[in-house]
Amino acid sequence: MDFLRSITRSVSTLALALGLVAVALVTPASAANICDPTVGTQCQRVTTSGAAEIIRGKSVRPTYSVSFGALGAAAAHTVSIESSAGTGFRLTRWCISVSNATAASSVNVVVQRRTTASSGGTAATNEGTGTSVVSKFDPADGSYGGIARLDGTPGTAGAVLDQHNVQIGIIATGAGSETGFCRDYGTEGDKIPIVAAGVANGLSIAVPSFGAGSLATSISAIIIAEN
Repeated sequence: MDFLRSITRSVSTLALALGLVAVALVTPASAANICDPTVGTQCQRVTTSGAAEIIRGKSVRPTYSVSFGALGAAAAHTVSIESSAGTGFRLTRWCISVSNATAASSVNVVVQRRTTASSGGTAATNEGTGTSVVSKFDPADGSYGGIARLDGTPGTAGAVLDQHNVQIGIIATGAGSETGFCRDYGTEGDKIPIVAAGVANGLSIAVPSFGAGSLATSISAIIIAEN
C-alpha cells in the first residue's frame, strides 16, 4: 500500500511539474528593454511576442539640455560645461543658429577639453525660464549637478576635441535668413566625448563672431550623465 501511495504521489508531482512547464511555454513573458550598458541609450524593446524593436529616446541615464539664446552674433561666445564632484557627462550634440551677415564669413567652432573650472560670465539656471538654462529632459531625474556658463573665463585649455567650420551667407535684401548647424557624436559607433567627474573637469564650445550685420544667435548642447 505504501509503495502504491508513493508511486501515485510521484506521478502527481511529475504531472504538476509538466503542467507548470506547459504554462510557462504558452504564457508570453513581459516586455523588456535592452540598453547599451555604457551610455544607457540605443535601446531595444523585446515585445511579448518575442520581436525586437528600436526605441528612440529611451535612456536609463539622466539627460540635460544646456542652452543660451538671444545672443549678439557680432561678438564671440564661449559656452563652458563642467561636471559635478561625483558625476561626469558625455557630450552627444551641440547646435548653433545665426542669421546671415552683411558680408560672407567662414567661422570655426572649437570644442576643447578644460582642466580647471571656469569663472565669471553668466551661469545657466537649473530648470530656468529665461534664455540661459540647463534643463533635465525627464522630470523624474535630479537637476544637473555641475555648471554651465556663457563667456566669462574658461578653464585651463586642454586637448582640442573637435573643430567644425561653417560658411555664413550674405544678407541680400531685408532681414537675413537663419543658418543653423549641429554636430552629433556617437552616431556611427564612435565614442562620445567624455568628461570625468570632478568640478575641475569640463569642456568648452567656442563660437567666433559671425561678422557685421549678424543678428541674434543661440547655442545649445545635449549632455548625458556619465555615472
